[in-house]
Formats: sequence, C-alpha cells, structure tokens
Amino acid sequence: MSGDILVFWWDARTRAGPSAGGIPWTRLSDPPINDHTPGGLRLRRWLDCRIVDPISGREVAFRTNQFGFRGPIVRPKAPGECRILVLGDSITLSSYTAEAESYPAQLERILSGEGRLVTVINAGMRGASLREELLILTESGLFTQPDVVVVGLFLNDANRSRMVPLPEGLFAYSAIARRLREASLRNEMSADARARYEKYAGRPFPPGTYDDGVWRSDRAAFEVLVAEAAVDWGFAWFEAAWQEMRPDLEIMRALSKEHGFRLVVALFPVTYQVEVKFLEDAPQRMFVQVMEETGIEYLDLLPALREAYQGADRSLAYDHCHLTPEGSGVAATALARLLGPTLDCAAATTMSDRQ
Repeated sequence: MSGDILVFWWDARTRAGPSAGGIPWTRLSDPPINDHTPGGLRLRRWLDCRIVDPISGREVAFRTNQFGFRGPIVRPKAPGECRILVLGDSITLSSYTAEAESYPAQLERILSGEGRLVTVINAGMRGASLREELLILTESGLFTQPDVVVVGLFLNDANRSRMVPLPEGLFAYSAIARRLREASLRNEMSADARARYEKYAGRPFPPGTYDDGVWRSDRAAFEVLVAEAAVDWGFAWFEAAWQEMRPDLEIMRALSKEHGFRLVVALFPVTYQVEVKFLEDAPQRMFVQVMEETGIEYLDLLPALREAYQGADRSLAYDHCHLTPEGSGVAATALARLLGPTLDCAAATTMSDRQ
C-alpha cells in the first residue's frame, strides 16, 4: 500500500495536469470528462477545465487529481493527519457548484477549524450506485489511506439512476431530436415504474393526477410521486431495495475491519421528503434497520435538512436531490457533529472495531 501511494505521489509531482479547456455540460458524459471502464464511468485524471452543469446552470472550475477524484493532488499522508474519503454519487461530486461549496469541502473546513489536520477527499461520481462506490473504494480509494470512509448514500443507490440522462451525440445539439428522445425515455420509464411499483407494493398503480405542490400536504399525492419514481429513488420505499444494497454494505464493513478505517454511511433524502408538511420517512426506517443489523455507523440526514428547510423557508436543493451550497452546508455540519467528537486518527481502528 505504501509503495502504491508513493507511485501515485511521484506521478503527481512530475506531471502537470493538462487543461481540458471549456467543456459544455452536454459532454459531461463523454471524454474528456469521463472514462468508460468495466466498473462503470470514472472521472478522468488530471482534469483542469470549466464546465456548466445544467443542474445549477453555473459555470464552475473543475479539476481532478491523480486518482480521478475531484479536488487537489493527494500527497503522502502527514504525521497526525486525519484523512476522510467520501464516496457517493452526483450529490457528493457536486459538479454543479464550486469545489469549495460541496459538502466534502465544507466538512473539511469545519473539522480543520477545530485545530486538527484533516483532509477530506471527494471521490464522488455522477450516477454511481452503491456497487460502483464499492468498486471505486477498492480500485483507488484505499490507496489514499483513509482513517474514515463516508458513504453518501442516496435513495436510488440500489441501482444506477434511471432519470432522463444528459443528452449525447445528435441529441445534444438538435432540440427536436432531444425532445423526441426525452419523450421516448419518459414513456419507457413510466411503464417500467408502473410494473415495478405494482410488483413490490402488491397493489395497483395509484390513480389520479394532482396539481403541482399538492403533494406537500396530501399523502395520496405524495404516493403518486413515489410510484412515478419507482425505477429511481421511489424504489427505496420497498424492502427489496435495501436487501439489494445489503451485500455491498457488508463488504464495505469487512473492508473497514481489514484496513482499519471507520465506516459511516450517511443517507440523503429526496427533496420531497424535506419539504413535505408531514413526516414521510419509510426509507429512513428501513435504512436504520439495515445499518443496525450490519453494525455500520450511520447518519440519517432527513431531520437536519427538514429543520434547516423549515427555518430558512426556501429550498435547499436545485431539484429532487442535488443540494445548493446552503444545503451542502447543512449536510457537512451534521456529519461534523457525528465525526468531530471522536475524530482521532490514532483511535480510528479502535472505533471501527467497536462498531
């Protein structure tokens, strides 16, 4: 392990990252941003460019290091340094905000502000499922020598997101072709959602349509949202989703013991759960049960985000899940409260063993 990290470090010392120039958001799923690998999409190493992600519409500086993780070069570990590796999907990667506004970067500032030498590494990958996050951990994440591994789990992480993907090829440049393709995908997803909902719910797809915003106070309208997203985040309302994730979580747990890092899984809710007037936390209750049965330390972010939303009276997300810088700050603060009191590198192995 120490030899591998030295090789990565030497590569970082002797190679200047070539600038990729301005890259429009329509090419985020193509080179030079991503590489296609047997384990799924991975960010290319040494990116140094500006991108415009449609989630926020902002142009942001985007860089990757020698591991293909967003952020600066990962250097050899310093004496007394506490190193936190954050795995996750697009919520963690946060390519739609400035690097400093992502929750891993904000977490580093909070923990470092308490007088400790803390490095937080953002290993998020857009569209990644829990299986891909596990692969990223074993492919390159362990080389960073983490004391803590945080998994930023979203409700659709039992499988890759089925939301309408970013347009590529002809669809990226032809508005007519893009609209036709999007309509086709939505029809396909609607049929799949109906089939999956009826299979796992054991009842017919919920009837009726509702005006925008009715879901905030009407449980039947909220159920329609869940049903329509049954191929994506709505799947988390069924026990099957959590049982699909259990084996990968157990492997991560075993790796934490083998390599002596503290493992924490933080669950991000869908924005509808944050903004609804009643409490709808069925996925969170199943999540807690699985975490306790597998002995994995966990954090449910729904309470913190609901409290912050009610206090701010404005949305903390750009869409159904992607957090604004303010929302990311809420997540970072909640994680810091969990990690901070016991964040001690010398005790990291002991903490993992106690879980």
